Amino acid sequence: PFIPEQLSNFLKIISPNFALQKYSEYLTTYGTLSPRVKIFLNSLQIISKRPLLGWGAFSFPILFYMNGFFIKAEKEVLIQHSHNLILQTALDYGSIVSIMITLVIFVLFIKSGRSIFNNKCSFDLYVNRLNKAWFLAAMTIVINQLFDLTFYDIRINLSGWILLAGLRVIIRENDNPIIKNKGL
Repeated sequence: PFIPEQLSNFLKIISPNFALQKYSEYLTTYGTLSPRVKIFLNSLQIISKRPLLGWGAFSFPILFYMNGFFIKAEKEVLIQHSHNLILQTALDYGSIVSIMITLVIFVLFIKSGRSIFNNKCSFDLYVNRLNKAWFLAAMTIVINQLFDLTFYDIRINLSGWILLAGLRVIIRENDNPIIKNKGL
């Protein structure tokens, strides 16, 4: 009663229950899904029980097992994480934190993409090519995080954060009036 109707409709659309319903419709229409998609769906079910604050760090394997979710292979496999950065942060720390982290990364890509690909940084062809390569490497790591969490592999996790930090540096450099005016 206190939430405007438009906001209420928007919250229903982005809720885990809505996504779960859409995936369930897909499942009944097209048959079985891959184990990874099943993990995503089960993660959404767990998130829907505590969407705002989450369950706490590293609680996924326990919750996955306690809720009766198993991936059948030759033997039962205990899944350690949701295989998706957005779902994992929502499950561990809540949807608010997950949305905040996702928005920061999204805005970082939008701003750096505009800066790099709109020729704002055309003062040096070599630097421009390097910035584009940096952007694409960061994009590759982030896309990878949507289908597999590699934060247990320090090399990939650390390189991802370094690449994101580098995008921020690129944005700052291209907004620096001294560099723009002197062509440095």
